[in-house]
Amino acid sequence: MNKIKFRIVCLALAALVLLPVLGGCASSKKSNFSLPTRTLVSEEVKYFGSFGYQVYDDGSVMVVEYTGNETRVTVPESIEGGKVVALGNEVFADNLKLQSVKMTSVEVIGHYAFYNCPALSEVTLSKKLWSVGVSAFETTPWLATQTDEFVVVGDGVLLKYQGSDLYVVLPENIKHLSNAFEVNEQIIGVELGEQLLTIGSNAFAMCTALRYVEFGSNLKLIGDSAFDTCEMLTSVIIPDSVEVLGGYAFNYCTNISQLRIGKSVRTIGDSAFRNCIRMKVLELPGTVESIGTYGFADCLVLTLVYYGGTPEQFEALGLDATNYILRDVEKIYAQ
Repeated sequence: MNKIKFRIVCLALAALVLLPVLGGCASSKKSNFSLPTRTLVSEEVKYFGSFGYQVYDDGSVMVVEYTGNETRVTVPESIEGGKVVALGNEVFADNLKLQSVKMTSVEVIGHYAFYNCPALSEVTLSKKLWSVGVSAFETTPWLATQTDEFVVVGDGVLLKYQGSDLYVVLPENIKHLSNAFEVNEQIIGVELGEQLLTIGSNAFAMCTALRYVEFGSNLKLIGDSAFDTCEMLTSVIIPDSVEVLGGYAFNYCTNISQLRIGKSVRTIGDSAFRNCIRMKVLELPGTVESIGTYGFADCLVLTLVYYGGTPEQFEALGLDATNYILRDVEKIYAQ
């Protein structure tokens, strides 16, 4: 199909998709935030006092273990010359003695990092903190004392939403979401705002009444299981600013019929759109470099893909048998 006809059908598709779920309006406020690209040099765990750690390829450090028994702990700002930028999953989980923790350089806190620390009542966080994992502080006295409607920490991380609104507009000071709305069964709609940069793991997972999401145009990341089992979403427009779609991001969104993935997405995680059993039309950009295992598995009524690249580019994705539907369905190419 020629390019002119391709543009016409894409415009028609966009018109259909925009009805139930609007993309964010263009904004003059552009963020200079970039998603980190650091990777671990190896799986080897080294030790510095009571702290086990791993090293990233840029020389920075992730703390992955704590073996001490102190009641008041300060996570070092650097280890062997490498800046401590991350705290791994479950590092302090089930620590019955920990009362106070101070982390002045940590930018990322992993899943369940302080889960079930029944004595933890004092927490000092870095102003550069931008990512907090699932239930990182659940069942701690410190979290129980946070009584604001929007519990915001670090560099604008929404740690918890404690309101009762059916339609939520995020305040302008919120740049990042943790699993703040997980299992909120009453929220119907949300405006994320132009300031929002990342949607973390499980952010809206199992929000079974959620029908409307207005994304902003500066969003970079939609994390793992971010909208898993949001059964009432009917169509989704991923903004052109988004670069990464995590695993299971829209798994079991069983009523999505139309999907447009923005023009900057590079990575689509495992099972990202699995079980979207009513999805009929997909707009997929040519920027995508990888689609994970079962990325579009069980999308049984998918009949048409508008692909923003060439047949050769699509073939280069190397889709395996778990994505046979996407591989075999009718496609219209932009070039």
